[in-house]
Amino acid sequence: MDEAEQLLQRIPGGVELVPDTAFKNGPANTIRDVLGAVPGVITQPKSNVDNRVSIRGSGLTRNYGNRGVNLYMDGIPINTSDGLFDVFEIDPGAYRYVEIYKGANTLGGAVNFVTPTGRNAARFDSRVDGGSFGFLKGQTSSGGASGTFDYFASLSAQREDGYRDHSDGHMARGNANIGYRIAPEAETRFYVNANTWRQRLPGELTKSAALNAPRSADPDFVSQDQQRNIDSLRIANKMRLRFETTEVEFGVFSHRRHVDHPIYRYLDYTVNDYGGFVRATDERTLAGFRNRLVVGTTIINGALDYKEFENVGNAEKGALVFSTRDKAENYASHIENAVYVLPEVAVVAGVQHLHARRGAVNRRSPRRLRPPDRAERGGKGPPAASPFPHPPRHAPGRPGARRMAGRWAPDRTPPGRPTGPLRLPTRLAERPVRCPAVHRRRAPPAFRFPAPWFRAQQPRACRLPCRRTGFPRRRRSSPPRTTGPW
Repeated sequence: MDEAEQLLQRIPGGVELVPDTAFKNGPANTIRDVLGAVPGVITQPKSNVDNRVSIRGSGLTRNYGNRGVNLYMDGIPINTSDGLFDVFEIDPGAYRYVEIYKGANTLGGAVNFVTPTGRNAARFDSRVDGGSFGFLKGQTSSGGASGTFDYFASLSAQREDGYRDHSDGHMARGNANIGYRIAPEAETRFYVNANTWRQRLPGELTKSAALNAPRSADPDFVSQDQQRNIDSLRIANKMRLRFETTEVEFGVFSHRRHVDHPIYRYLDYTVNDYGGFVRATDERTLAGFRNRLVVGTTIINGALDYKEFENVGNAEKGALVFSTRDKAENYASHIENAVYVLPEVAVVAGVQHLHARRGAVNRRSPRRLRPPDRAERGGKGPPAASPFPHPPRHAPGRPGARRMAGRWAPDRTPPGRPTGPLRLPTRLAERPVRCPAVHRRRAPPAFRFPAPWFRAQQPRACRLPCRRTGFPRRRRSSPPRTTGPW
């Protein structure tokens, strides 16, 4: 721990090291017990063990989950691929010390929770905590070493009835690591972190109800039996190599989290994340000056299988109303160099590059956007009109036509326009599209399209009238379009 504190002092900016003696002598139940006394860090309780965590104001507006702060366990990222993290996975009784990086003068930061190893942990340790409103927690841990192997394991479980009605919950958390020294300068370590949480939600109260009956629960939350149930499993491996003046760390990790969350709807989703990282630190003397170079890169990718059902009451699933599959990719690289112009004074420069990609597929609605037909409306109402303002240029079977995602489109594409399935935009234009020359007898379209997208769909006959609505002229460099019967 002394070595870690010396390394923190080399970092320009706000840093803090919290030893386990600062929080294990107290309740050691939530992340607030660890970070609550650190200047610049806000931990606001929300429900039982759940807390809102903010460093210098980051993520204060988040009502669900936490963002804006990077969390690590032994230097391995624990945020999901979309940046979310759940603090219920943080078990204060399982850590040796905690490192807080508050940055220079920016929002956000990072927190690294460091677990013991078999070479610095007690052979056996146990504790029991109890409190008001049915709170009871027990924890036990063990560690040891034998030759080139060492291990550490911690297991805790707790329950509580809660201060308010319909706020009872229980959880169990486990942390373990096994290390093996391949050589005096090479070591590998495997990490396992497993958690389960079952929590009922009491909901919000009006001001009068909070003053007169503060222990009551929202009747809607009770009738729907709203809950938040999470199971998570994280597996990781980290390799450390030491050379003469260079130390290299690299590893891989995976994280699976299942959330069963009946609220006003029944949310059921699974997160599968994976990634890797590599970091290298080189210390040597260059041109008579001590120099320290740090380079690294981290990759976190994942997918979210998300579904929403109707909550018919008593936390029972009804009909499926929403289903998506979201993907996230994150790539981060950094480099930092420190030149010591004096034994205790260094000039530090660094740069970081971030790249993120997000994608989503709506599996509930078809790829082709269309209004529900009469059969889907239960046989009521007029027949549904097509969302397209005009028929396609090429009917099925005509020369020069090809099928794309269930629609017929010409096989000639102007330069600069993407090929493949045509997707309707999510942003709608400010004005409806009307062409008096071609669509005089048609009802106005039920959807509003952006001008560039609509212009790409227009036949040649619509070009002149549509200019009157403010559409720019077509580029002359575009290849001629095949004119259909419309």
